[in-house]
Amino acid sequence: VYNQNAFLYKKGKTVSDYLDKAGGPTRDGDESDMYLVRADGLVFSKRQGGYLFGNGNFSGRKTLPGDTVVVPEKLEKYNLTKDFKDWTQIFYQFAIGIASLKTIGVF
Repeated sequence: VYNQNAFLYKKGKTVSDYLDKAGGPTRDGDESDMYLVRADGLVFSKRQGGYLFGNGNFSGRKTLPGDTVVVPEKLEKYNLTKDFKDWTQIFYQFAIGIASLKTIGVF
């Protein structure tokens, strides 16, 4: 979120209300993995079972005193094929550079 902060509890406010107060999720925030932690340790996540396709009504869930709303950062997934391609490109350019230097007589 844009403004990580502690806000005063107001009866009847929802997760969405507090997200709005914090400026909403940033571009790097993973909205699909948001969760709410109650003061007693109980956790409600957006991915938990609910109404349609497991989303339920997470944003409309009423908050209680001591609740914490967490919007984790999006994680970049490791892509072996992309990394292999990148390293191959680096080695290729290095080999071309060496061949060019050898052609002009530096080696």
